[in-house]
Amino acid sequence: MTGIQDNNPVWHRTTILVRADILESARAHKTDINGVCNQALADLLNIDMRQQPLGSLPAPVPVLIAPDGAPETPVKPVRELKTPQHPVINADDPSAVTNVKRAKKILPVPIAKGPAAESSDDKSQTKQEQKPVAAPVLKIPAKHKMPVAGKRGKEDAIKKFIAEKVLRGEPDDATLPKDEIYELFCRWCRDRKIVPVPERRRFTLALKNQFALAEKTVNSVPCWLNIRIK
Repeated sequence: MTGIQDNNPVWHRTTILVRADILESARAHKTDINGVCNQALADLLNIDMRQQPLGSLPAPVPVLIAPDGAPETPVKPVRELKTPQHPVINADDPSAVTNVKRAKKILPVPIAKGPAAESSDDKSQTKQEQKPVAAPVLKIPAKHKMPVAGKRGKEDAIKKFIAEKVLRGEPDDATLPKDEIYELFCRWCRDRKIVPVPERRRFTLALKNQFALAEKTVNSVPCWLNIRIK
């Protein structure tokens, strides 16, 4: 087992602890410590040491692991545009003047373009476009509204009804139920196409406050006193 090179990839260097007197005795007897240790481990692990010598096996080829994803495309360097160089005059060269003139003819000379002059038609058209255009005013016809009877109209309807249909100043025993006189008032309004018909509360308040009619409950029926229907 002696003579094994340290750079052999099949073998690995390690460190073990050996008692001092055993190590000295093994050195004195020139015992191959590597061989003895390998044989003892092989017997323990049931490995045949008489197989093909490991030193003759080729070294494993290293494996390169590529990163995940598509390979990166190399970026091509941008070529710099070569600007034409101005000719260099050599005073000692008799043909230098001719070469300079020839180079000036070859070099492109950029032409500076000024803003194009606007014609009179274009100027007038531009001014017309810049003028703000007033939005057309749409005339909305006024809606024809139906006359709605207001507070004054409701009071006038009640006043006309009392003047046409009710007799006042009757004896004390002359009573008229409130429900009956209001139903008569609603029919009177429908016959004369008075819309909307004044509500019952407004009608009652008008008779009580405006016309000063007295009220009384007769046989559990609310009634107006001293009036009757014509």
